[in-house]
Amino acid sequence: LTGMGTLSEGELAGERMQIAFSANSQEDEHSCFSDNTHRDIWLNAEGVSNSYYGKYAGYDSTLNGVDDVTTNAVNGYGIDDWLKDSGEAELAADIAVALSATETQYVAIDTQARAGSPFDVQIMEENAEVSSAVAQAIIALNAQSALIADIAEKAGIDGAVIVDPEASACDTEDPTASCDE
Repeated sequence: LTGMGTLSEGELAGERMQIAFSANSQEDEHSCFSDNTHRDIWLNAEGVSNSYYGKYAGYDSTLNGVDDVTTNAVNGYGIDDWLKDSGEAELAADIAVALSATETQYVAIDTQARAGSPFDVQIMEENAEVSSAVAQAIIALNAQSALIADIAEKAGIDGAVIVDPEASACDTEDPTASCDE
């Protein structure tokens, strides 16, 4: 849960996306030299989802979101199963919606990048609007991190330990806010 919460908000939404987005800074994007930020965002966010559901497409998967079923896939008891078994079906449903909202945005970022608008173009000042996929992904990651903290609380773990408010200098509720570095 700590990895899921910290990656969702502090690392991915804040340090890897919002710093670059709010400053319109290609230098601050996740993979500034390889123009691979769109894939890094996808794979990092998908890692949180994989952990939650106890599913992984497998090391030999194409990881392209289309044909991820492979002979090396892993499918086990996930946190979603634990929540349902613990009588927390509503929280399980809420986080499923949040993970899906995040997925919608990272797929949109990836789709735009593959169509010729890499992440550094998506964060340019003229494209850096709150309605953009990048901004909406930051907001979605923030929302899912709060739900991950709720899961921790249900498990008897302090949610503030799971989603460390000091993990990022960014206010990921407002993707346009400057990050204090």
